[in-house]
Amino acid sequence: MTSRKQPLHLLEQPGRLRKEFDSAVYETKAAGRVLREKHESTELIMKARTSHTIQHLALQILLISVALLFIGCREKLSEGFHRSGSSEFTTDESKAVDVAKAELERATRKRIDARYKVTRVPEGFSVHVSYVAGYQRGRPVFIPGGFCVVLVSTQWTAIKILGGA
Repeated sequence: MTSRKQPLHLLEQPGRLRKEFDSAVYETKAAGRVLREKHESTELIMKARTSHTIQHLALQILLISVALLFIGCREKLSEGFHRSGSSEFTTDESKAVDVAKAELERATRKRIDARYKVTRVPEGFSVHVSYVAGYQRGRPVFIPGGFCVVLVSTQWTAIKILGGA
């Protein structure tokens, strides 16, 4: 317990009072620095956790998208689809595929990788073009909506291109 005489005693020794005051100020400043450092480190930890969470979420979205593209949303082609130049096509069907492919490549200004199915219609030929989105274990991957239909006349010209979904 402190007595009431101690403060009076400290007043009689101004050097000691100054020393006690300076010590209290120093301890207060040190405590303030410690609190600031703790606050700053807490902020850094929170920023790191937030950044890590965002990166983790972005990675999950990317992986899910890839999985859906190559596994869940894969479209299997029905019978009758073949590569351009396949011996499965008759001479006229092969010519219709060549006209359709040339027209699509001219319109897009790039080579296309696709599979084709030809049907005879009154105007000439209907060429169903299913685009290859990529390859998985050497097999072509098709996605829903990745197709178009090219109407080819009996004079071997493209009449119309009907886009996919």
